[in-house]
Amino acid sequence: MYDVVVVGAGVAGLTATLYATMYGLKTICVGNEIGGKLTWAPGIIDYPGLPIVSGKDLVAGLYEQVQKMSGHVVQGIVQEVVVENSQFIVTAGVGQYRTSSIIFATGNPNKQREQIAVPLAQKLGCELRGKLFTVNQWHMTTVSGVFAAGDCVVYPYGQEQIVS
Repeated sequence: MYDVVVVGAGVAGLTATLYATMYGLKTICVGNEIGGKLTWAPGIIDYPGLPIVSGKDLVAGLYEQVQKMSGHVVQGIVQEVVVENSQFIVTAGVGQYRTSSIIFATGNPNKQREQIAVPLAQKLGCELRGKLFTVNQWHMTTVSGVFAAGDCVVYPYGQEQIVS
């Protein structure tokens, strides 16, 4: 039984895993591609506190931090999330994980070929506006125990609430 299962292993998912682990929560991060889309960025100039860094290097450093804190990250596509006895069961190609809380950190579904989080969220009953979850200032969705993590990429034509 995990305290938190993070769905998505991009920067938002790895960061959520890092902090949850640092706070003593038994946490596992499950994602199709560790590092997500940021891995392919040639140079990131707007990440606070860092000089220009490649996405690959940023992801490698974050992944190393997660491992040093004894965080768990597994690669695999999340296929299903179901609710059973006030708990969530997350099924991925690599196994099943039971938890009391889920963080969706799968990136902006409007910018993805495969919109994995959208059908999972709809099945759980999360309210979607367009293809983005409705969240409050604490990143809570409309379903108790389901949270969203924001995308750290700043787009040049305005910021988006990118949570899914």
